[in-house]
Amino acid sequence: RVLGRTIDTSGLEAQPPDTAGRCFAFQKPAEDLPFYSDLALQQRPCYLTYSNERTAEIVRANLTRSPMYSGRIHGTGARYCPSFEDKVVRFPERLRHHIYLEPEGNGTDEYYLNGISTSLPVDVQWQMVRSLPGLEQAQISRYAYAIEYDFVPPHQLAPDMSCRLWPNLFLAGQINGTSGYEEAAAQGLLAGINAALAAAGRESEALRLGREQAYIGVMVDDLVTKDIVEPYRLFTSRAEYRLTLRQDNADRRLTAIGYKLGLVPRERLEAVEDLERQIDDWRGRLAAIRLDGHSVWELMSHPDFVYGAHDSLPKLPPRVAEQLEIEARYGGYIARQEKEIQSQAKLESCPIPPDFNYDIPGLSAEAKTKLQKRRPSSLGQASRLDGVTPAEISVLQIHLLRLSRSASK
Repeated sequence: RVLGRTIDTSGLEAQPPDTAGRCFAFQKPAEDLPFYSDLALQQRPCYLTYSNERTAEIVRANLTRSPMYSGRIHGTGARYCPSFEDKVVRFPERLRHHIYLEPEGNGTDEYYLNGISTSLPVDVQWQMVRSLPGLEQAQISRYAYAIEYDFVPPHQLAPDMSCRLWPNLFLAGQINGTSGYEEAAAQGLLAGINAALAAAGRESEALRLGREQAYIGVMVDDLVTKDIVEPYRLFTSRAEYRLTLRQDNADRRLTAIGYKLGLVPRERLEAVEDLERQIDDWRGRLAAIRLDGHSVWELMSHPDFVYGAHDSLPKLPPRVAEQLEIEARYGGYIARQEKEIQSQAKLESCPIPPDFNYDIPGLSAEAKTKLQKRRPSSLGQASRLDGVTPAEISVLQIHLLRLSRSASK
């Protein structure tokens, strides 16, 4: 971090903030919040500067002093947050790199230098920072550093975030092999919920979100089924059901689950239920209204149709309008995705006993090893393991069916 009063921003490119945004909560529009106007007034710009050949020379001359290049740190770093040393070494053809100066907040004069993370010694950091345009006189308030941390092998982690060897121990954050604030926070939420349920003797009610329900479900499923060879970051590209896992429908997907667990008050559940009724009602009404020989619902699927541009049409509640416009425009794709989800649900709903013996005919040695090590909780989870083929999933399905029938006799 550097002190803002020591930065010369006169020659830097200012990047203004967004003036409107979506709140995490859905109860009220952002504009209705009492602090919204004050918050908008307090927004501050970021600034963009660039490294140069002088910066790169400083790094190259001191590479042997970097723990990452001297052999003191052996772990694989985060792929999407490379150190500045990595940028210089891996991309020698690049003459400059973006460095973003980001204000830490309204209650501090500190700026975060995004894009120049480093493990080089303090004296080198001074040289690097002061080689940047606008920071020739900058004062560093907090130095950069690098850490190397151990993590629990994914096969020791259960889908409810508990440790398989010690079921009453719940893990969250970097110890599970992830990198990033949101990733750690999401795991903490899930682990906290399930730890509380376990402490209350309600282990059978443990929250396990599916890949089709939430990005948390995608992340946890990836952690317990895939080999983690580098710090894990969650991206939308990791989710196969992105059209369903939208930021605009999180309350429609998850409020009922939260209410069942006692995390969401009744009034919030009722608000979502009322929203669903309004959406269903307006969908039917719009299908019955004709405009230029077509139903309005049909017209809304056209990308060039703007509902608000037609004064003759009834005014829709803003949230209802948003949801219906998305549904109308992407309805065909969403319906196709729903079919995929339903097909996969058959595998997800087929549990595998924790003590299941995988030494059965029809499974390759690789599949047996992977399944014994990972101990998937369902057939769906088993289908996502590397080294397990669709044919072997069919073999497993047959054996599980036989096991179920014999148990019911």
